[in-house]
Amino acid sequence: MRASIDIGSNSVILAVGSFDQNRNFTSKLDHLEITSLGRELDKNGTFHSESMQITFDTLSTFKKELAAFNIKPNEVIAVSTEAARVAKNSTTFFDKIRNELGFNIQVLSGKGEAHYAALGATLGKIKNPNNEILIMDIGGASTEFIKVKRDPFQIVTSISLPIGVVRATDWVHNNIYPEKLASIQAKLFTELKNLESPYLLCIAGTMTSIALMYKNIGNYDENLVNGSNISMDELSELKDKILKLSLDEIDKKFPFLKKRVPFIKAGFMIGSDLGKMLGTQNYEISSFGLRHGVLFNGKIDQEFLHGK
Repeated sequence: MRASIDIGSNSVILAVGSFDQNRNFTSKLDHLEITSLGRELDKNGTFHSESMQITFDTLSTFKKELAAFNIKPNEVIAVSTEAARVAKNSTTFFDKIRNELGFNIQVLSGKGEAHYAALGATLGKIKNPNNEILIMDIGGASTEFIKVKRDPFQIVTSISLPIGVVRATDWVHNNIYPEKLASIQAKLFTELKNLESPYLLCIAGTMTSIALMYKNIGNYDENLVNGSNISMDELSELKDKILKLSLDEIDKKFPFLKKRVPFIKAGFMIGSDLGKMLGTQNYEISSFGLRHGVLFNGKIDQEFLHGK
């Protein structure tokens, strides 16, 4: 039995469970809270004070939940990603968490984030029969594209783009989304063309939420998420409908989104826009990802730490 915590730019997720010898995962606890650490990150270059308090309180709650499994905070594999790589106050904040709560948070490099996210994704049940697949991981501050070989597991190539739902929501609010998107496309055009793929395996909360919205399901159900498919046309049609709704209307229609509501429009835009850059025709959705990858590995290899 192990536990992992993924401190992202939009959410903090606790996973408790175990893998058997055939790599099948048994989940004992999966708890997600939206904390928006990446809020106004591009503007201020730091974690937002309110988001830090919410994150600290969330981790305090996680500590109590872990006690039921006799797991101590210093035994948890806790990682953070893009927002922590950018925020100038991440080290001070994580020192406070370690000193007061006992969690030792390790900041992954972009390469490390891609590695463990892809590893976790391949542990789920994937319908696509191809051994080589392209994974899309939309986060709060970044989006990773990872091309992998599944058996044996190997990352062929990976790219981390500085666009995520929290960042993009700020861009939309400041009327700079189109120019930011154009900048990303221009800068990474060559790499994206090399990754062109009609199929994407999508992981993380944005695309799992979109899958449930497409199925018009009111509550989160992991079994209904894993292996679900959305075509580019279906995603674009749903996106157009969602962009016309107010946040209150989205909240009433899809109550399971909760604190994800303010960022879901940006999620649709990123998923659709980046998919079009890649020539994507079909999205397969999986609830497996980074937290499963680090939990399966049991530790963070030094080569995948930020600054190493």
